[in-house]
Amino acid sequence: MSQPEDRFVDANGIRMHYLDWGGDGPVGVMVHGAGMCGGLWEPVARRLEGNLRCLTLDLRSHGDSEVSSAPVSWDLLAADIAGFVAALDLRNVVLVAHSFGAGAALLASPRMAGRIAGGYFIEPTLLAQLTRTPEERERGKLARQGVRNKRWVWASRQAMFDSLKGRGGFRLLTDESMWAYVNWGARERPDGSVELKCTPAAEAAFFDAQAEADQVWPILAQVDYPVTLVYSESRRSDPQAWAQHEPIVRRFMELVPTRFAVTPGTHNTAMEHPDIHARLVLELVAQLEQEGRLPGRKAYEAPRRPGT
Repeated sequence: MSQPEDRFVDANGIRMHYLDWGGDGPVGVMVHGAGMCGGLWEPVARRLEGNLRCLTLDLRSHGDSEVSSAPVSWDLLAADIAGFVAALDLRNVVLVAHSFGAGAALLASPRMAGRIAGGYFIEPTLLAQLTRTPEERERGKLARQGVRNKRWVWASRQAMFDSLKGRGGFRLLTDESMWAYVNWGARERPDGSVELKCTPAAEAAFFDAQAEADQVWPILAQVDYPVTLVYSESRRSDPQAWAQHEPIVRRFMELVPTRFAVTPGTHNTAMEHPDIHARLVLELVAQLEQEGRLPGRKAYEAPRRPGT
C-alpha cells in the first residue's frame, strides 16, 4: 500500500504540514477536529483514491504543523485554512471537514471565493456552539480542564492503541482508524515511548474559540456552493440534543444549498464508518460534476504517452 507524501507550506504566518495522497481527480482538502490530525482521514482518503486527490492538513499546533502560541479563535482558524488553499493556489476544491475543522472551513469560505466547488461537513462544532446556553458554556470550561489533564504519553504505539481502543470517543472506531490516529497522531520520544503530537494544552486551547451568532450567520450566508451536512445517528436520535440542534440546522439549510444526511455512529462517525462517508463524498462530487461546478474526471487525468 503506497504512502502519502509529507509536505509543508507557509500559510497565515505558520508552517503547515499536510499529507498528499496523490492520484487524479479534483482536490479534496480534508480538515480534522480538535486534538486530531490530518492523517486520521487515511481510511476515507484511501477509499477516495482515483476520484479525489486528497490533501489532509494538520491544523496549527496539531500533527506536524507549527506549534503556535497565538490565542485560538474561529477567525484565526478560518484564516489558516484560507491561507493554505491560497498558498497552494488550489481551485475546484472539495472541502471535507469534521467538527472544529468543519466550522473553520465554513467560516473560511468567503475568503476562498471562486476556489471552492462544494463542501462535506460533519457535525460542525461552530453550529453546535450556537445552540449553547450561558450555563452550558460554563460547563464547557470544566470540560476543557478535563482535556488538559488527559493522558498523552504511552510506552509504545501498541500500548497507546490498547489503551484507547474501545474507550471514550474512540469506542466505536475501526481498527484501521484507530491505527491511523496512533501512527499519524503520535511521535516517538528518545526513550522509545510515544506522545501525542497535539498536547492536551494545545487541544484545550481550541475550545477557547467561541462563536457568536451575530457574527457567524452573516458569514455563513456567503457560502455559495453546495454542501452535504452530516449528523450522526447518536446526535439525531437524542430528542433533547436534537431539539437544540434542529433550529440551527434548519436555519443553515435556509441560507446554504444543503443536502442533509444522517450516518451511523457518534460524533466520530467518519472514523467509525469510512465506507459510508467515502460514498457520500463521491455522491457530492458527482453532483458537482453534473452541475458544472467541477470539470469532468478526464480533465484531471495525466496525458498518456504515445504507444501506452
